[in-house]
Amino acid sequence: MKTQNIKSNKGFTLIEMLIVIAIVAILAGIVIAGISNFRGGAVDAKKISELRSAQNLIELYYAKCGVYPGDANCGASDITFGTTGYTTMKANMEGAQVSGLPDNTAGGDMESLTYGSSGGQSYTIGVTLSGPNQVLNTSGEIDTTGCEDAQFRFCLGQ
Repeated sequence: MKTQNIKSNKGFTLIEMLIVIAIVAILAGIVIAGISNFRGGAVDAKKISELRSAQNLIELYYAKCGVYPGDANCGASDITFGTTGYTTMKANMEGAQVSGLPDNTAGGDMESLTYGSSGGQSYTIGVTLSGPNQVLNTSGEIDTTGCEDAQFRFCLGQ
């Protein structure tokens, strides 16, 4: 009896391998795009949380001084709304022994923190969010000059 040696070609062809690699690359791209949206939302949620903490410290200053932050000696004065206003307010609050506010240094997540005060009787504090599809119109948000949602800004105030 004669035995035939039949070679079995088990494995993938080059075309099959390229198709599998292409499918995996497409799926990876979809997953990575989805994850980046979640990160933007998480950063915005952190910004809003930090802003609410800052608001609590501002209210602590008010309980101590009877006015919202204007100067370091618990005096009432105007502070123009903006990032410089936030830096001024933070320094004034630390001068009055109320500390713990986040920094608005360039390059950080909270670099866009802004603050403004009108005679120590009202204030607005805000931060720029990542975009219109992120966390906007959350409970307690106010809309004042410079805080319109079209600018992706989230503001709190009194």
